[in-house]
Amino acid sequence: MPPKWFTAAGLFVILLAAAGGCVNEEVRTSIDAWNEIVDVQHRLDDEAADSIRILNSHTDYHNQVINSRYPNYQPIRRNIATDISNLDKWDRHLEDLSRAISRFAGATTHLRGDAKRYADDALTNMRAYHSEMQSAQRSYQSELNYYDLYIQTCQRGYPDDSLLHSSHNDMNRGNAAVEKAYTHIDRAEDSISRLERLQ
Repeated sequence: MPPKWFTAAGLFVILLAAAGGCVNEEVRTSIDAWNEIVDVQHRLDDEAADSIRILNSHTDYHNQVINSRYPNYQPIRRNIATDISNLDKWDRHLEDLSRAISRFAGATTHLRGDAKRYADDALTNMRAYHSEMQSAQRSYQSELNYYDLYIQTCQRGYPDDSLLHSSHNDMNRGNAAVEKAYTHIDRAEDSISRLERLQ
């Protein structure tokens, strides 16, 4: 019969190992939920990059048309409609991301200590990314609405430069929001890397 101290020590080791296994499993579950977020975030990034690239290309073309001797404004208004439609496509990815963020939040509720801290940091930054991308979308949409109004005043022969100024301001706000969004992504990825090392 083993001595009592050995039995107690052995039981302690078993319980400690079991607790460690539970922690590792909870971390793995959280990482799996995070990977779902990353998949959606990449789809949003791709959609955003495409629509912003086309928007910038259209802006260059519009400047050429406006500065020409006999500008034809109709293609500009068609491009504006296309750009607004492209920005509307962000909605489904933003909604998917919101749901994925909620699932990740639920998956991290049982984490403790450093694991919980890293997961919470990642969650905070991913929510901030989502918020900044929504802000960017709204700013670009507002930019286009102001620009469309400006083009209408050009068609009437009395350009309202205040509308053009408002359009440029919203464009700058949109660009700034996208930059902030990616700063939050970098921070979130750093926190998740720390969480992964706890597995």
